[in-house]
Amino acid sequence: MKQVGIENREERDYLACLAAVIMKGNLNYRETPTVDFTGTYKVKEIKDNFDLDLHFNNTDLTFLNGFMDAEVVSNINGKLNGNIHVSGEPDLPLLKGSVILNNASAIFSLLGCRYTINGKINVGESGFLVNKSLSLKDEDGNNAAPDIVTGK
Repeated sequence: MKQVGIENREERDYLACLAAVIMKGNLNYRETPTVDFTGTYKVKEIKDNFDLDLHFNNTDLTFLNGFMDAEVVSNINGKLNGNIHVSGEPDLPLLKGSVILNNASAIFSLLGCRYTINGKINVGESGFLVNKSLSLKDEDGNNAAPDIVTGK
């Protein structure tokens, strides 16, 4: 393994003084950058030591199939765009931001149907909040959740 070092003395002192791991990079799916991230993890802090920004840029959702029980949900696809800020601690993260689903779909085996979702989802301390303009349709194009879409 190649040793990693910092050539600039001032930068090394600053990082030692900050006592933080600086994170910057991206995650790729099939050689396509999908999630960019930047932030810090302050290793000497006990509280509020995590500060990370996630940038989803046309993220392909098919990677989620690898984490799902295919007997429950399968054939996940679509795209995700948006930004989420992650703070707090790694074991109790606080999320804030929003994402937009573009033709996100999956087959739900129990229901025997593919559903497609388009629209914005806000992310906050209370969870993932569905925007009233979210479109949820079955494979015949019928509105699958009129109460969510109309807010009734």
